[in-house]
Amino acid sequence: MNVNDAQCALLFPPLRYLDDAPFLTMFSGVIEKNVLVTYPLSLYERDSSGSLKWMGFLYAFLYTAKDGEKVCSLAHPLCFVKTSLGEEFEIYGRLFKEVEELARAFGVSRMEFEGYESIAGSVAAPLSSMVCGNTVNEEFSRFVKTKGFEERRVTLCYEIPVHPGEPEYSYTIADLNERRKTYLEFLEGSDSFPQHFSTDELLKNPPGIMDRLFLKEKWIVFCRQGKKEGCLRWIPCNGDTERAKVLRVIFRNADSDFFSAGMIDMVRVVASKGIRTVHVTDIMESSDLENVLQRMNGKPVYRSSLLQHRC
Repeated sequence: MNVNDAQCALLFPPLRYLDDAPFLTMFSGVIEKNVLVTYPLSLYERDSSGSLKWMGFLYAFLYTAKDGEKVCSLAHPLCFVKTSLGEEFEIYGRLFKEVEELARAFGVSRMEFEGYESIAGSVAAPLSSMVCGNTVNEEFSRFVKTKGFEERRVTLCYEIPVHPGEPEYSYTIADLNERRKTYLEFLEGSDSFPQHFSTDELLKNPPGIMDRLFLKEKWIVFCRQGKKEGCLRWIPCNGDTERAKVLRVIFRNADSDFFSAGMIDMVRVVASKGIRTVHVTDIMESSDLENVLQRMNGKPVYRSSLLQHRC
């Protein structure tokens, strides 16, 4: 294996190499021409017959954050060859070098990678609330730390049992245009969703294929009590009809009591779809939401560490 002689190109390896490949996209569907650019980077070499030997893969997302900075987010790092840790780092190093060139061209201010640790039990996919299709790779977390990445934020994923019941505050929105508008307004006003975008600008265009695919009525649940509001975005897990992943929970103008009542109420709607177990991600430590999930007999599944590097 000669990493220096290998070729790096913008292409996907065969999807059989990628876990949860259908989720290799930003779930928001929020795309402005200057907000999000995606680069699937593959490292490979050709044998004497011309056949490709896949060596590694890294997905880079370039976007503009709400703080005005341009960000390069890394996801789905993979090494396809059985090798030593040092040689694996060489593969990641070659891919990372390509990402650095893209980041410079984009004028990136910071790079980031979400790593996973303290994993307990079976992990429901997709892993991340932002970049779906990410994968558990502790070696890559160690690699980016050698490049100066430091931990900036920690979030948790909890598993909770859910039971169907008659919702008191919760509802879904049948009309796609209204559902899309309401969901985008929640995202635009939430610090947990870092991408910069304008709901009004996006709504000038009709719903696209991604909106129709990922913004299905049953997958977005809203709740309201007076001015207190909540939104829950979920998706069923691959190959498991009784388990789901909650990718995002956002509340507005809510006190701790409504956090609890609204969360319980919204998961009743999820349970009504035949779901019995839910993994809730993107939970800040010691937050109102974590306290609610603990009272719902939730248990931690994994810890997410956002690693960042200033460029």
